[in-house]
Amino acid sequence: MANLIKLKRSAVPGKTPTVADLELGELAINTNDGKLFFEKDNGTASVVQVANAGINSDITELTGLTGGISSPHYIQFALDPSVAPAEGRLWYNPEDDTLNVGMSGGVVQQVGQEFFMPPCKNNSGVVINNGDFIMATGVSGDKVTIAKAITDGTIAPEYMIGVATQQITVDSEVGMVCTNGIVRDIDTSAWAVGTILYPNPAVAGGLTSTKPSAPNIKTPIAIVLRQHASTGRILVRMSTGSVLGGTDSNVEFTALSNADLVVYNSTNSRWENKSLVNVLGYTPANKAGDTFTGPVNFIDGNVGIGTSSPTTKLDIYGGAGNGRIQASVASVNPSLDLAADSTNGYFPAISFSGVGGGFGNFTGFAGTGMFYNFNSHVFRNASNVEYARINSSGNVGIGTSSPAEKLDVRGGTGNGSVSIHVASANAAINLKSDATNGYYPAINLYGANASGGLVGKLMGYDGVYLDAAGNRSVVLRTNGSEHLRLNGSVTVGIGTSSPSSKLPVAGALTLKTALTVPNGGTGAGTLTGLVVGNGTPAFTTVTAPSGAGVGTTDTQTLTSKRITPRVNAQTTTSSPWAWNSDSYDQQSFSALANALTINADAGTPTDGQKAMFRFKDNGTARALTWTTGTTNSFRAIGVTLPSTTVASKTTYVGCIYNAADSRWDVVAVTTE
Repeated sequence: MANLIKLKRSAVPGKTPTVADLELGELAINTNDGKLFFEKDNGTASVVQVANAGINSDITELTGLTGGISSPHYIQFALDPSVAPAEGRLWYNPEDDTLNVGMSGGVVQQVGQEFFMPPCKNNSGVVINNGDFIMATGVSGDKVTIAKAITDGTIAPEYMIGVATQQITVDSEVGMVCTNGIVRDIDTSAWAVGTILYPNPAVAGGLTSTKPSAPNIKTPIAIVLRQHASTGRILVRMSTGSVLGGTDSNVEFTALSNADLVVYNSTNSRWENKSLVNVLGYTPANKAGDTFTGPVNFIDGNVGIGTSSPTTKLDIYGGAGNGRIQASVASVNPSLDLAADSTNGYFPAISFSGVGGGFGNFTGFAGTGMFYNFNSHVFRNASNVEYARINSSGNVGIGTSSPAEKLDVRGGTGNGSVSIHVASANAAINLKSDATNGYYPAINLYGANASGGLVGKLMGYDGVYLDAAGNRSVVLRTNGSEHLRLNGSVTVGIGTSSPSSKLPVAGALTLKTALTVPNGGTGAGTLTGLVVGNGTPAFTTVTAPSGAGVGTTDTQTLTSKRITPRVNAQTTTSSPWAWNSDSYDQQSFSALANALTINADAGTPTDGQKAMFRFKDNGTARALTWTTGTTNSFRAIGVTLPSTTVASKTTYVGCIYNAADSRWDVVAVTTE
């Protein structure tokens, strides 16, 4: 009968033997876990678990294991952020939620979150530091050679490749360049978090928060994630950018020259560079001595249109027939501009010459205006009939060719009416006096009697005067019916043309405003306070409040007034707490001694009404519960409702009532 061999064993889950439990070469079994252990000694005694090839979940340590692991379900990495980086080491990074791969030179790559160029050689002769902006300079063997980027426009942007993620020393040292991802442990103390960084054209390999201007490369390179002098971080998002015509599929430039134009070629469906001569089809004359002949003649700096012998800068000859010169325009507000040479004080002018010689011109003076210099200005219609004239004396005649006054208007035949129409608001005819001589403006009215004499005038002096000549009356009429008359006897009649006293009124008299009665009809010398009726012809007075009276429904502007909020100041209160916005504008607790539930408002607030809460506990933080979801309850807008006080600190909660939603919207929360 065979001998029964029993190994050392344990049925306790998770129990493993120690060196003291086993002899060298002795086996032990955990019958509950199904694990086999033995003691080995390679100079130091240790207990090793024998891998179970059929149960992958049992493999918790790979030390000393050789050969492959067949079809594991998964690899569970420890969530240990303190793993020391080492070349070839793979571990889980719980901070960035990714796998880390240790690389040479102390570089750690976050798998799936960072992208590096293949290892690059530094043969620039200077040390490349972690965080330097890098450009490609060539190829050595199978490696790209690099240097600190020069971004002043002398190097094409296509050579910019990324940001160094380690220090790369000289003598062809190989290192890593990040094209997309986080570069760590650099000096970002000069930039706030969120700052966009660009290449610094003044410093090779440098970055700057100031966007460069052309021709410097101005592509955004990174954004600041952490501001720190030694452990700063930036997120690199490399883009080479472009220059005009560089990568644009519809732009094709060849042999650019100074002053080239960019024009569209519809045949090739692209933008191209062309010289001005190429665009015009001829070489324009541009200086004295150049000559160009054709429909327009350029002779020694003079331009002739219709003449081959221009004698002035622009000489236009209309030709035979009526000699008309026409300029047609198709734009809004076209103009012909004549500008003076500001360096010599000359002024522009348009002169008119007749068969017998010159007879006038239009002249413009800077800061003064437009001058018309003619013996007479005559305005005619299309039938050559004169309708207005300004004569040599400066008189203006409308309807007459012989104006006798500064403005002589003749209404013509028929009723002889003269109309002035306006089309804007508050339009007026202004008559102003000469302030230097004290004269006053007036409109004189002449009658239709035999003598045609003056019947009255409307004039302005220190007021508006309506002055009837002689003993005539001033009469107000509408639709031919008289309503008011002021006669020469200084009596005023309303509704009567024969006033017999100072103010007779024919018909009922209705007062639309208060009637002023001297001293209230009381006979007193003065009255103070508010005047009120007392049922008799006289009035009495009551004391008036200081300042302006304030109404309850009308709109008023209050100046130098203070509205003192209604404050409900408490030390503490029981929970739940019912509050009413009809009674107080601010609820204050100076030593809250228990957790507090704040009920919905028991009042009837109005839209836009404000409410302020101030909480301070008695030295122990107290829970705060806010009623939400019901009428007149609380709703946070852009903030978080505080769920507790901060011990011995004051917390403010500011609310505005939203009548449309029947909610107190919490818009501000702050704690000291």
